[in-house]
Amino acid sequence: MVSSFSPLRVFWGNEGLVHLCVDKYQPILNDDSVGPLTRHVANMNLNSRQSGYCKGNKSGTAGNTRSFSSLNSSVKECTNSNGDSVTTLWNRVRQIIMKSLLAAKPFVDDALDEAYQTRGTSRIRCFEMYGYDFSLSEDFTPYLLEVNQFPSWQVNGSWYMNVKSRLLREMIKLAEVLNKYPSHTAPDGCGRKLSEVEDAALAEARSGADGDAGILERIWPSDCWSPQELSDFDVAHSIAEQYAVSIMGDFDSTKTVSLYQTTESNPPSPSKSDVC
Repeated sequence: MVSSFSPLRVFWGNEGLVHLCVDKYQPILNDDSVGPLTRHVANMNLNSRQSGYCKGNKSGTAGNTRSFSSLNSSVKECTNSNGDSVTTLWNRVRQIIMKSLLAAKPFVDDALDEAYQTRGTSRIRCFEMYGYDFSLSEDFTPYLLEVNQFPSWQVNGSWYMNVKSRLLREMIKLAEVLNKYPSHTAPDGCGRKLSEVEDAALAEARSGADGDAGILERIWPSDCWSPQELSDFDVAHSIAEQYAVSIMGDFDSTKTVSLYQTTESNPPSPSKSDVC
């Protein structure tokens, strides 16, 4: 969930849907051995039409749609690790999420500016829930397949209901914070920082969740990112700028380097106190 693009505020879901193919995977050796698509593509709409498809259970531990927690257990078992491989997997996923949003930010900023100028719509009181689809290689390296601007809220089993109902509760609570603090900077009357207000809203959303853990976690702003973790963003940035020039003509590249509200062409690097 992106609760704001300017300044950028991002939450990721630490629980979700893991789709498994109905047919056991086999490598493609030649053009004649591709076999059924359900051996290679885990898409739910495709696999759910097959007789062997199983919706699974409420805990997400069985069937063709499972939980992140179930995936974590499988990763540990296959890699014979104590959890390091799981940490590496999700760190890579979060890095890809952040790089994609940083690359898209200048275009979204331009669109919000245009909406504000032509319709009088506030560019700050906007949020988006994106659906990220990843595929895992044999060594559990994640590869981004697509980013859905309009992710499906369809419920196709008890685990779907479990995840999506919890996610909706937390999304709505964060949207209420957005409505109350449209500047995304002002503390509340108790002197709390915005991050503390968001954490309180998420805790309230989880209070009636029958003991289920929360889903949304803030990953930006955060002081946990090192320059090395986002070091190749410059490559994505240059490609994004070239693409913008090719389809939009003149392009204000000064906006592509600003993650915070600023009019400077070369904004200073934020300190740890800025990312609260």
